[in-house]
Amino acid sequence: MYAGIKRLPHLFIAALFVAWIGGFSFRVTGLNTGAIFFFSIGALLSIQGRNMVTECRKIQRFSWVAYPAIALADTLCKGTVATTYLHPAGLLLGIVFTFNITSWLIEKEKIRPRHFLASGSFFVYAAHEQMLSQIRKTLVTFVPDTSETASFILYLLPLLLTVGITLALYYLQQRFVPALSRFTVGKRD
Repeated sequence: MYAGIKRLPHLFIAALFVAWIGGFSFRVTGLNTGAIFFFSIGALLSIQGRNMVTECRKIQRFSWVAYPAIALADTLCKGTVATTYLHPAGLLLGIVFTFNITSWLIEKEKIRPRHFLASGSFFVYAAHEQMLSQIRKTLVTFVPDTSETASFILYLLPLLLTVGITLALYYLQQRFVPALSRFTVGKRD
């Protein structure tokens, strides 16, 4: 993967994007197509010495309009073929939107950055997928998806639990095995 990112960066990322949004599945132990795509974007930016926030800010206004529109369309088209493309596009734009809204709030001094959350965000990203899917599967047995309220609970509660559990695991790892913690987040501390 490193060779692809280094030698043909834009083509490699574009091919991974097409594979991800097209639903082509290939796995590297513990990673799916989407994870490989997002890790590759991070690797490309790192190799090229570019800052993710600076890159996202280039399309700040677009993301503020496009993400809510795509998220709404994805919700309204739930269960149709349109969500095949809307959902991944919403995830990608949602990340850009989140970077942009967070950096704007920090810039306007509405929020202050927290070192723990910033350093733990990569851990949450790397660990969330399998945990999120297991929590969702477990919750469906207790909360059947039979109403809009249940759908909302089954969407929001697994996200909150996953973030809470992964941040707790990250905290415990930092506290009791800091060397392992530095390794698992790519020595970003």
